[in-house]
Parts: sequence; C-alpha cells; structure tokens
Amino acid sequence: MTGLSGRARAIPAAAGLAIGGAAAWMLAVSWGRWPDGQVDFGRELYLPWRLSQGDVLYRDVVSSFGPLSPYLNASWFELFGVGLFTLVWCNLALLFVLLLVLRALLRAVGSPLSATAALLVFVLLFAFSQYLETGNYNYVTPYSHELVHGTLLALLALGSLGRFFVRPRWTWLGASGLFLGLAFLTKIEPWLAATLAVGLGVLLSGWSRRLPPGKALREAAVVLLCAALPVAVATGLLALAMPWRQAVDGVLTNSRLTLDPALSGAAFFRVGMGIDDPRASLAALGLALGRIALGLLPVAALAYLWRTPRWRGLACASTALGVLAVAVPIDSDAWLALARPLPVLMLGFGVVSLRNLVRVRSRGGFDAREALRFSLFVFALALLGKILLNTRFYHYGFVLAMPAALLTVVALIEWIPAYLTRSGGCGRIFQVAAAAWLACLVGTTQLVTLDVYSQKTHRVGSGRDRFLADEHGRRLQEMLEAVQRQVGEDQTLVVLPEGIMLNYLARRRSPLRLHTFLPWEFTVFGEQTILFELMVTRPDFVVVTHRDATEYGPRYFGRHYGLSVARWITRHYRPIDQVGASPLAQPARPGLLLLARSDG
Repeated sequence: MTGLSGRARAIPAAAGLAIGGAAAWMLAVSWGRWPDGQVDFGRELYLPWRLSQGDVLYRDVVSSFGPLSPYLNASWFELFGVGLFTLVWCNLALLFVLLLVLRALLRAVGSPLSATAALLVFVLLFAFSQYLETGNYNYVTPYSHELVHGTLLALLALGSLGRFFVRPRWTWLGASGLFLGLAFLTKIEPWLAATLAVGLGVLLSGWSRRLPPGKALREAAVVLLCAALPVAVATGLLALAMPWRQAVDGVLTNSRLTLDPALSGAAFFRVGMGIDDPRASLAALGLALGRIALGLLPVAALAYLWRTPRWRGLACASTALGVLAVAVPIDSDAWLALARPLPVLMLGFGVVSLRNLVRVRSRGGFDAREALRFSLFVFALALLGKILLNTRFYHYGFVLAMPAALLTVVALIEWIPAYLTRSGGCGRIFQVAAAAWLACLVGTTQLVTLDVYSQKTHRVGSGRDRFLADEHGRRLQEMLEAVQRQVGEDQTLVVLPEGIMLNYLARRRSPLRLHTFLPWEFTVFGEQTILFELMVTRPDFVVVTHRDATEYGPRYFGRHYGLSVARWITRHYRPIDQVGASPLAQPARPGLLLLARSDG
C-alpha cells in the first residue's frame, strides 16, 4: 500500500514538474520579447494608463470592446505602478490560474496523463509562442486582453456547469451565469461560444433528468438573471460618469460592431475566416485532414488488429520510430496547417458525445462526465467561428483554436486508445504514435518560435517598460527619443495611422478619443468625424508611421485612405524630425515622421 501511495503521489508531481519545466523554458527563450511595438499592444498599455489617470472609458477614450479588461489593467497599474512589466507579472499570474482551470476541466473529461499532455501542448504551442513577425499573439502580452480574459471567464462558466452536472444545485448555475455576464464585458467571441455551450448544457441536463418544464425554465432563468447582473452593474458604474445612453452604448459596443455587416463582411474578416475563397479553404482543410488520416489511421488499424499481448512493447517502439521517420521531413507550414481540420474534429467528437448521452438517457441515466465533454465540444467549435475555414494555431488561433486543440490531444492520448483497448486491440500502440506526432508538431513550432524571437534584439523603452523588438523596434526607439526631447510633458501628441505605443512609452497624451486610425476606424467613425476632432483638439505634435494596411483593403495612410486627414496635417504641421523614410512622401518604405503644429 505504501508503494502504491508513493507512486500515486509521484505521478502528479512529475506532471507538475514537466509543465513547470516547459513554462520555465518558454519564459527563458521569450523573456522581454513578447509585445509588438506598433500593432495593437500599445492600446493595451495606453488605455489602462489613461484610466489610471482618471479618464473614463467611452467618454474620454474609445474602445471597441467591453470595459472589464481596461479597468482591470488600470487597477493593476494603480496597485503596482504603471509599467509594461506590471501587466506581464499580472498576466503570468492569470496564466497560472488558466492552467489550473484547464487542468480541472481536462481531468474531468479525461485522465491525468491526457490532461498533462494537453497542458504541455498549451504551454509549448500557445501560451508564449510567436509564429509571425507581428507579436501580441501570446498570453503574456496579448493583442487583446479582452479575448484572453473572456476565455478564462468562459472556461470558469463551463467548469461551474460541470459541477452542476455532478451536483445539480442552483448555486453552480448562478456561478456559471455570473461568469457568463463577466465574459460579456470582454469580447464577443468567448462570451457567445460559452453562452451557446452553457445554454445547450442546461437544456441537455434538464432533458436527460426528465425535469418538468417549469423547473427547467427556472434553471435557465437563474443563469440568465445572474448573467445580467455584472452587465447591469458595469452599465450603472459607467453611467455615473456619462449619460445612460452613452454607457449602454459603450457596454454594447463589441456586440454592435460584430453585427455590423459593413465590418463583418470586410476583406480582413473574410480572409481570417477563410470565406474569401471557400473552395481553396476547403481544399486546404481536406489536405490537412488527409495528412492526419494517412499518419494515424494505419496506426489505429494496427492497434485494433494487434490482439496478442506478446511483443506489444516492440510494436509500440517500432510504431513510434516509423511515425517519426515519416513525420520529421514535413515542413513547418504543413505542421501548422494541421489546425485546419479542428472544426471537423470537434463536430465529429460532439456528435459521438451526444449519441452517448442519448444512449445513457434511454437507460434512465445521466452521465455528468459526458455532458461536460459535450459542452466543451460545443464551446470549442463555436469559438472557432471567426476562423472556421482558416483555423490556425497562430494569429487569432492562439486563443480561438486552443480549446479544440487541447480536446484533440485528450482524444489522441486517451479516448481513441481506450476505445481500441475496449475493442480487444492495443490502444497503447496508437497512444505512442499519437504522442510521437504531437512531439513533432510541438518541436517544429518551437523552431519557428525560436527563430522569431532570435530576431528581437533591439531595446525599446526603459525601466519597467523595456522590451526587445526587431528592426522596427530600433526605429521606434529612435522616434521615442525624439519625442521625449521635443514634446513637452504637458503637450499633446497624435500618432497616425497606428502607434499609440509611442504615446504610452513617452507618457504623452493624445487629445483624441480614438487611438488608431486604420481603414477599420475610418469605416466605423467616418473620415469627416476624425478630421473634425483633429481640427477641434489641434494636437501640438503629430507622428505619422509606416503601416501597410493591406489586410483591410486600402494600403497606405495618406495615399489610399485618410487623404483629407493627411492633407490637413501637411497644411497645419511642419516636419521637425524623421527616422527612416517619410511615410507621407514614401509610404512603401519604413519610417516615422514627427511634425509640430506650424500655426501657433
């Protein structure tokens, strides 16, 4: 008994050491290299800095998302001081919480082994990695804190639902609803996916337990009322500083913009979803699915047919070596493309799970474990909606594809091998082969990540704001030094079309409510509105940056969009410093231009 007890304690300890070691490795290779100096992440620093100074979201500064994340980050600044590394340490703490939540959910539907494998994939493939020149797609400095915070809250809502499945008490339903309401205050994607999953889960639970309609409706009402509470509180708090209508509009901003056909149908979102060329997207999906089938179906057949216990160890080792021999020559693009079939896999797993629940109900029972598994499949599939036909591990996929990827790992390491073993075969053969494939995937993506991080050698900022960036960072640092020399602390600075990071690092306020001026903002707010606000506020200084906005359609500011704004700037401002090429005269070449107001 003592030996068994010691082994039982050693297994989770070893799992914890493996996950901790993987996290330590990723922290070491990525340290200080997480954010992007121009794209997106400057907003994640600038907004909470402004809020910590007493400004009010939606009244003084604009956000396209819910209010929870900016105010949470502002509270970190107020508690621990303004600085990039304040957010880094707080985000690392939240990442640890996310790991604990994922571990609980994965162990609830899987085993300690499969949960450990999935968490290792999360740490090595998603949490710290970078696969693109643009940073931000990691959990330390995410391009949108709302997406990461919303996903954590969504998973907490699903965890509470899972507890309700085990012990059907309304307190768990209330907790699930509260987490859903908080997720609504972040970003629409995780909230919508979690709401669909929790809603179907509650209905499925009532149907399986054969509840009277009245009681089933009361359970749904508990979720809805508790979900409405955080939204009402947030709206009321905002209304203390602005009219009620403006407060409601601010809280609903993300939902309203998501439903706007002029934006949801834009080229950027169509390409991201893969519906700009559905035939090519489906062909790529089919090719990736074929690669998976070609690699694992023969192994599954071998595992199913291997009925004798003799030589199973040799069979496992030979299979792993064979898989590695075939898989290693595959290039990194092909490995990264293996994310594309995740929607198909989630749909297939969900159908099997629903069938199992129906079978259990026909025998008069309810399987809480299977119900949670089904809810997770629904959540993972719904979260893929924004990248449905262009599912990827990188870019938005660092969050949107994460739950589906982790559930697939659990399927490969546990569910499929267990099925093969129950059928009389050797599930261990498939398990070893799947582990070899996952090792190839993670190893290949690690090489890509190491290559991207190795190019970030230029210091940007100082003190608690210091980070390392690529060549773009060198130019950013030179312009930052110019701004600090020539722009007074009480003077105002506007950076167009993108680069609010400069405002934050220099601690120079922008007088405009907007902080980014890409084609998306010109579509949402209108060029005349932006021009009018510039004319009214008359910022002391303007920085024009190089930014290729091809993904939005028009390419360069002042040449393909924002023409009247650019003309107004050239009439009322004079150049006083420049790094690289002038973005107004040579927009295709990288550079930054600092201009001072020339008319008083």
